[in-house]
Amino acid sequence: MFGRTIQVARILGIPLLVDYSWIILFLVVTAAAFSQFRLLYPRLSVAEYVAFGLATSILFFSSVVLHELAHSVLARRFGVPVKDITLFLLGGVSRIAQEAASPFSELVIALAGPFSSLVLAAFFSVVWMAFGPLHQGVATAALSLVLVNVALAVFNLIPGFPLDGGRVLRAILWWQLGDQRRATRLASLLGQGIAYLFMAGGLALAALSSGHFLINGIWLVFVGWFLERAAERSYRQELVREALQGYSVRNLMSTDLPTVPQDLTLRSLVDQHLTPGGPLAYLVVEGTQLRGTISVRELRRVAKSRWEQLTVGETMTPLAQVPQISPDADVLAILERMDEAGAEAVPVVEDGRVVGILGRDVLVSVAQRRNGLAA
Repeated sequence: MFGRTIQVARILGIPLLVDYSWIILFLVVTAAAFSQFRLLYPRLSVAEYVAFGLATSILFFSSVVLHELAHSVLARRFGVPVKDITLFLLGGVSRIAQEAASPFSELVIALAGPFSSLVLAAFFSVVWMAFGPLHQGVATAALSLVLVNVALAVFNLIPGFPLDGGRVLRAILWWQLGDQRRATRLASLLGQGIAYLFMAGGLALAALSSGHFLINGIWLVFVGWFLERAAERSYRQELVREALQGYSVRNLMSTDLPTVPQDLTLRSLVDQHLTPGGPLAYLVVEGTQLRGTISVRELRRVAKSRWEQLTVGETMTPLAQVPQISPDADVLAILERMDEAGAEAVPVVEDGRVVGILGRDVLVSVAQRRNGLAA
């Protein structure tokens, strides 16, 4: 979902990350607030417009963070680990390490965000009324934040998974049907349907309009596209979790350790090591020292015209970026670590020595066999 992120803070022990795409949204919100104040109060200085624009934007994103923090705090109260809160192009998201254990906990965690947004809307309403007679600029900013928080709550309550409303729906379906997987599928299908409505509405608005409405139409299409992908991805992740539940690394790792030297060219790797039905990931060594891993997927990202020049060592994932795991670790936890590191394979270490290798291809294969997932 995300590209590169940086950690900017830690709130209640939860890392706050910013995806680089968020910078675009921050600039857009700041510019919109700047333009609004310039239109309403034409006699202010440029410095005052900038100050109001930045203040409004900062308070807007503080509202988003508090919305996600409400999810995270409730999740931890129910024993669900929280990885981080990430701000990105479409706002923010709490990355929770595992699913809720019951429909009730799912419902409470899902409702916490919209509820916090409505509380913030009530707070800014009081500020708006209090400063109306005293300072029109502050009152205008407060009113904008009332509308933003109400919109944030309403949008997230749309009953399409993985939005908060979709999670509320899934909790209710889960409670009624007694089947989390079926509830997830139904909520995901509705989420995809809503996403297609967003895209259709955006295309219609873009086709029939110009200027500001054209941009809004394009934005709706983008939001719909993002929601459709998120709904499908969420359901597939649920299937993978279910398929791998109860497996340990020892159950799925390969003890046949395929190794290649780091000074080998990619062309030699293909010609000498890749065979039909053979390993899809290799340990990269220098002498007897493990230096990293390389996978067929990583190889495919390199243009064939460069295979003669590039070596395995220049293409591999360095050991510092590869999680080293225990054979008794839970596969689901390891898959999450692999996702975070972007690793296609990880070495399995016991008593200081490498005893196996676990590739993502093995995990995907198990999920396919148990759930009939597409590759």
